[in-house]
Order: sequence, then structure tokens, then C-alpha cells
Amino acid sequence: MIKTGQKFTFFKGDGSPLSSPNTHLAAAIIASGGSLAPDGFRDTVGENADGTPRRTAVWMFQEKPLRFFLTDGTTEEISTSEFTRRWNDLEWIAANSDHPIAFMRAYQIQLSGLRDHIKKTPPLVEIRKGGRFAQINPNEPKEKTDKLLAYFQR
Repeated sequence: MIKTGQKFTFFKGDGSPLSSPNTHLAAAIIASGGSLAPDGFRDTVGENADGTPRRTAVWMFQEKPLRFFLTDGTTEEISTSEFTRRWNDLEWIAANSDHPIAFMRAYQIQLSGLRDHIKKTPPLVEIRKGGRFAQINPNEPKEKTDKLLAYFQR
């Protein structure tokens, strides 16, 4: 139950929470000691005014200090809202590349890029015969695939 005087940080995004960058932000806050508010996650589906489908994910975190151990041996405490501001500020991330938030954000950016690459790259078809094997890219021209298979059949 929310009590008078409590503060919260909210953020929302359109689309599935499984593909939303906000889910990465939520995970980073939790990994840093943050806490979801009671009923602090909502995933809703509905329609826009024009009848098109709409899906929205909303995250709500209790506002509390998050402590970070910095590379120079000091510690820093920031609010959940400040964490969110830094996470979304790529200039801050670039200027503070040794900060734990920047490490987590860099990981998230790289993971998203790798997932995009994986989605665009079809798996290779592997054929084995005896001690030989061939890996065929299904997007290669048929002539190249035929040439590789001919060599493989020798």
C-alpha cells in the first residue's frame, strides 16, 4: 500500500516489456539495490483512439538511495530517479565510463546490438559426412552453395 509522503520513480514504454529497453533499466535498478513498489509493474493491452492495438508497460520503483562503489575507492549514493536520468543520458555515460551505471548501460547496449545481429543472421546449415563437414548459408547464391556441396561430395 502506498503511504502519504512516499516517493516513486515511474517510467513506461510502448510494446512488449520483453523487448523494451525499459526492462533493462528496471533490471539495472534492481541489481543496484532498488525495489519495485508494491504492484510496481503493469503490462496493459488495449486500443488507441484509431482502433489500432496498444500495449504499454509501466514500472514504478520506490524512491530510495542506491549506493555505488566507485573505482577510486569512494562510494556514492544517488536516488532512483537520478539513476534513471543517468541511464538515459548517453552523454553522461560516455563522460563517466568507469561508473557502475555506465558498465551496466554499456552491457545493455551491446546485448541489444548482438540480439539485432542474431535476428538478421540466419543459422548456417551444417552437413557432415565422414570427417568432412560443410556449413551452408541459406542466403548465399545457389551457384556458391552448389560449388561448396560439389567439393564436399568428393
